[in-house]
Amino acid sequence: MTIDAGSYDEDTNAVTGPGKIYSHNHDSLNNISTGFYLSYDGLSFGGKVKITNTGQMYLGNGAVNGAGNHWTIDGDSDKSYIAYGGTAWSEANNENN
Repeated sequence: MTIDAGSYDEDTNAVTGPGKIYSHNHDSLNNISTGFYLSYDGLSFGGKVKITNTGQMYLGNGAVNGAGNHWTIDGDSDKSYIAYGGTAWSEANNENN
């Protein structure tokens, strides 16, 4: 496991960039290698789980890098959705049975 404190500015003696915690080589949110990643931009596990800092959740094959079909969970107080292979709310594809 790696704990990266972020960028350090020697002039101001302060940390200026975001830190991150990750395992193996999974060192960014969209990295699909084995391991996990946690930082200001979100959380991801391997290539199958990604949660962004805006609250969007992607689950399944290709979820982390956007390749292939996967589940997407997103929404706000007005419209929420769970979709397979979808990337945004679509009123046209909404069926109330």
